[in-house]
Amino acid sequence: MKCRGFKLVARRLPTGHTAWSVSGSINGTQIRRQFGDQTDAETFRDQQESLLFGRGPNKTPVRPHLSDPEVREAEAAFQILKERLPGRSLIEAVSFLETMAPTVAADQARSLAAVLGRLRARHPGESLAAAVDYYLTHYQRPVSAVGLQAAAREYLEERARETEKRSLIGRQFVSIGREIARLELAFGAALPFDSLTTIALHDYLHNTFPKDQDDRPTYSNKSWNNRRGLLATFFTYGIQRGWRKENPVQALRCFKRHQLARGDVPILTAKSAAELMNFLETHQGGRLVPFFALTLFAGIRPDWKDGEISKLQAHHFVTNHHYIQLGRDITKTGRKRHTVIQPNLQQWLTRYPLETFPIICPNLKKLYPKIRKQFGLQHDVLRHTYCSMLVGKYRSVAEAAIQAGNSEKVLWDSYLDLVSEEEAQRFWEIEPTTKVVAEKPESTAAVDAL
Repeated sequence: MKCRGFKLVARRLPTGHTAWSVSGSINGTQIRRQFGDQTDAETFRDQQESLLFGRGPNKTPVRPHLSDPEVREAEAAFQILKERLPGRSLIEAVSFLETMAPTVAADQARSLAAVLGRLRARHPGESLAAAVDYYLTHYQRPVSAVGLQAAAREYLEERARETEKRSLIGRQFVSIGREIARLELAFGAALPFDSLTTIALHDYLHNTFPKDQDDRPTYSNKSWNNRRGLLATFFTYGIQRGWRKENPVQALRCFKRHQLARGDVPILTAKSAAELMNFLETHQGGRLVPFFALTLFAGIRPDWKDGEISKLQAHHFVTNHHYIQLGRDITKTGRKRHTVIQPNLQQWLTRYPLETFPIICPNLKKLYPKIRKQFGLQHDVLRHTYCSMLVGKYRSVAEAAIQAGNSEKVLWDSYLDLVSEEEAQRFWEIEPTTKVVAEKPESTAAVDAL
């Protein structure tokens, strides 16, 4: 029976719209489609008749040597070529595939497509050829196959040994550990250590600071510098171990001193300092007095876990010359200093002798935070007060710098003119309320039970 091709019929629908119906058969399979647009209907009819007759509707039907899925795939290929590459034939596409297939495997082709997508998204004006040329120009073979996790583990072990030897304070070690943990979380532990770049680390720092309500990172210039410094030492260690040739952190922005936000450091007034010390005399039998007296009137850094105050012993007090001898193994800066025992501090130490009242008293871990909360003491506020009152007393930045263990520039920038001479005098006159040597505190069992 002679096939007459596919019919195109227009019908009026009950809704009042016109629909175009295309119907016919290929190899005994009935095909019927309905369209809302005449052009789409005519296109579909032409496609089906092309399959049915070969080159035109007047030709004798040809039975293709393709399965139904293959026919449908060919139809789809024709449609793609028609839409994206008008005038190109399926034969040309197949020839291109035959030429490229031995060079680009299927998985490589997928990777190439993904790269092209990223290239168009990030750099719309660049070509793949330009990207490949840049890669070939700048690519360097990895120096080492050490992964980020292995490098981090060895680095932290080295820092832990320094902490045990007290050449690195515990608080700094904690900061290092947190930064390295963030780094591993952001990039993945298996990432080659040598593959981390300056751009990647800049984005990492920028994206791992807290965000504001507009999803923008919030950080001070000092916070940026601090975290940058932690990363710089990590990558410097990697260079020393032969895992890298260059430190990618060096090219990251480092804010200058004048770009760091500075305000008046928090200090206690003479009245507030006196109220604090008077309270401590009657609190817990006065066991906390030496700790606070040394931090407030001698500027000893108050990190009781492994800071200066934790290393101070009775033999460091040179009482006949009235100064405290702090060696390099004690000070935060690694420079020795001699701090004068001021007359009022001498009275506090006489009233509460270290032989009876140890500097680090029992249960200080629980007592110290409670006192800080009760009096609203910020971190290092006692030392800040000491430095300010010292400048106010001597009116000499150089003398204060020697005793406090800071540079003259720091004292000029942070502590000059914070207090008057009169205020400083009132501060250095804060003395114990009684002159009688205090008795040893009673049993600490009740305190330890807190």
